[in-house]
This record gives sequence, structure tokens and C-alpha cells, in this order.
Amino acid sequence: MKKFLLLACLGLAASRAALAGPADYVVSIYDNEHLRLVDFRLGAEHVNNQPSAGEANLAFGFAVNRRWFAELSASFERSDNEATKFDAFYLVNSFLLTHGQYAFDLGLYTELERAQDRSEGIGLRFGPLLHTELGRTQLQANLLFHRNYDADTPNAMQLAYQWQASYPLQPQLQLGLQGFGELGDWHRWAPRDQQSHRYGPVLLGSYRLNERETLRYEAAFLIGNSNDSHSKTLRARLSYEF
Repeated sequence: MKKFLLLACLGLAASRAALAGPADYVVSIYDNEHLRLVDFRLGAEHVNNQPSAGEANLAFGFAVNRRWFAELSASFERSDNEATKFDAFYLVNSFLLTHGQYAFDLGLYTELERAQDRSEGIGLRFGPLLHTELGRTQLQANLLFHRNYDADTPNAMQLAYQWQASYPLQPQLQLGLQGFGELGDWHRWAPRDQQSHRYGPVLLGSYRLNERETLRYEAAFLIGNSNDSHSKTLRARLSYEF
């Protein structure tokens, strides 16, 4: 049996026109109904000659039961020309719908976002999450829908994708590739040159402190393109599970 199902979600961008942000991360639902974790995520992005954008996210999560994981987080953002400021609160619920019955595991991700800027309304993000294994390689593909409700500016439902492939180099270290993209309106994709796509290598690892406590780390370097602009993103994540 697989110990856990990797699930993904989206972070905030420096501009909310894009769904993916510098601190994008992959969260895990464990087969442990007593699990709690503190999660710190950090990312920095540079687009062409524009000022760099940074994002930090601090989260507390816990397993309600073996198939339901809940998380509350706060996001902060910064640019070269501005001081760090609070950005948004998030309430996340992830559900493991199938586990071991089929060739793939199926999950459901839901997220509510309340931004500091009330003109953005309330953000809703949701979608199916797929995970499978080919030998020792873990494969993941997710589709996420996003829309802001009660916002000052009308907006349509957006569609984004995520994927990841990772391979264990040793029991506590994995090397992989991951990608993120925004396609535009869910039913009418934007032209290719107006879409956003990012991809790059990711390093994942863990260190077991004792029977109940584990430290997990993750680092990734992503390159991307959107509207004829090119971006480079460096991000890191450190989780304490207890």
C-alpha cells in the first residue's frame, strides 16, 4: 500500500491575473488520522527585467481522518520596491476518494481564499487530483478550477494544470520534475502565447526525528513563459510533522 497520496494546490502570484505563484507547493495526505504539521513555503520569481517578486506562506494542517486533510494558512508577498505585506488567508480541505482499489488514486481538492484586498471577493479553487506509480516512479496529474466570487471585477472560471514525476534516489531522497500551467477560461482556452507554463527540477527529502516526528524539505527551480515574457522561480519548503 502506498503510504500517502501526493496532492497539489496553487499559491498566489504577485499579480492575481495568474493563478500560480512563486511559493507553489505540493501537499501530502498521509494514511495517519493523528497527523499534524506546520508548513513553511517560500518562493522568489524574476520575470524579464521587472522587479523580483517574493511570497511566503505559513500553514498549520491536520488529518481529520485517514481520508480528509484540513489546513489553514496565511500568505505574505513582497517585491523589490515594497515591504513585505499580508496577502491572504486560505482554508484548504483535501479528500482521498480512492486508495489502492484501482491503478491510480483519486483525490478532491478544495480551497477558499480571503484576500486582504476585499475588492477581489472570495476565491474558490477546486479540482480532481490523480496519482499513480510506474515501478518506483511516482506520477501525478491535477486539474484545478478557480474563480473569485463577489469581486468588484467580473471574472470567468479559470483552468490550471499541475504535474509531477519523482524517483527515489535513496529511501529519504527523491529527484523529480514538475510543471504548472494556466490555460485561461475553462471552456475556452486562451491562445498559446497568452497561456502560462512553468517547469523544472525538484528535490524532495525527509529526516525522521523519532516515531512521530519528521522533517520534510523540498526545493525546486522553475523556468516559464507567459505573454512573451520569461520567468525564473526558486522555491523551498520545510515541513514539521508530528
